Formats: sequence, C-alpha cells, structure tokens
Amino acid sequence: MTTKHIIVLGAGRVGGAMAWDLAKDGEFRVTVADVSEAALARLQGAGNPKADLSPPPQA
Repeated sequence: MTTKHIIVLGAGRVGGAMAWDLAKDGEFRVTVADVSEAALARLQGAGNPKADLSPPPQA
C-alpha cells in the first residue's frame, strides 16, 4: 500500500489537531504550512523538515 501525502494549511487549533491526528498512526505523510513560526514550533516532532515557502524578495 502506498503512503498518501497530505498537506494541512494552517497550524492553529484546528489544523494542528488535524495534522497530529493524521500523522499519529503513520498511514499518512503529513506536511503542515503556516505563516506563524510559533504555530509550526508547537508541531515539532512530527518528523517533517521545515521549508520556506514565502515569496522571494522583490529586487
């Protein structure tokens, strides 16, 4: 069986709970995206690397 990859947009109360619930049994590979560093820090331990998805600076 192939592991499905899910992206959760938002690491607040709802998104964070969804991410933990989806990741807890290992059935899904979960990535969480949020503009808040603090919200993402609360989800540390989920095993996903950090990625900067912000737009590049304007020249």
